[in-house]
Amino acid sequence: MSLLFKITYGLYVLSAADGSKSNGCLINTVMQQTAVPERVTVTIHKDNYTHDMVKDSGVCAVSVLDTSTKFDLVKIFGMQSGRDGVDKFSGYNCKTTKSGIKVLADYSLGFMELKVLSTIDMDTHSIFVCEIAESAVFESANQPLSYAYYHSNIKPQPKAAVNDVKNDIWTCVICGFDHDGEPADDYICPLCKHGKADFVKK
Repeated sequence: MSLLFKITYGLYVLSAADGSKSNGCLINTVMQQTAVPERVTVTIHKDNYTHDMVKDSGVCAVSVLDTSTKFDLVKIFGMQSGRDGVDKFSGYNCKTTKSGIKVLADYSLGFMELKVLSTIDMDTHSIFVCEIAESAVFESANQPLSYAYYHSNIKPQPKAAVNDVKNDIWTCVICGFDHDGEPADDYICPLCKHGKADFVKK
C-alpha cells in the first residue's frame, strides 16, 4: 500500500552483542509507548542476524541517527549481513553500553540501551517490548533522521528500470527503489539486493 510510505518514521541502528561481537542493522520502527515507566518497542525482521542476537540475549541498543548520516552507513547497516563476518562498526566512532553493546557516536543524536521485557510475534517480524536501562544524548546541531528526509536527501535517486510497461511502478519495501513494471522472478534490487518478493505495486 503506497500510503504506508507516507507514515512518519525515523531511522535507527539497532545493535546487539553475542559475547565480544557486536552487530547492528538499520530499522525504522522505534516507538515510545509510555513515559512512566519508560517503555519503548522496537520492530525487527526475523531474517536479520541482529534479531537473533536480541532474542537470545534479551538486550539491545538503539542509536538515533541524525541528518548528517551518509548513504555508506545505510549500505553497511541496511544492506549487508553480519552473518558474513562483516564488522559493521569498523571505521566509525563508537561507544560501548554497560552491557557491552556497541553504539554509534558518529551520525547519532544519542543512544538507548534496552532490556527486553516481552516479545510479540508479527509473522515476518518481532516486536520487542523494552525498558530503558541506559541512555545518553550527544551534542549535535543536526535533526533526527526521518524516513522522508532519507528518501529526499540521502538515498541515491537512480532512474527506474525501463521496459514496455508504463505507469506500472513497483517499489522495494526495503530501500524504496522504484522499478518500472513488475519485476521478473529473478530480479534483484540494484540498491539493497533484495528480490522480487520485497517489491509491491504502487
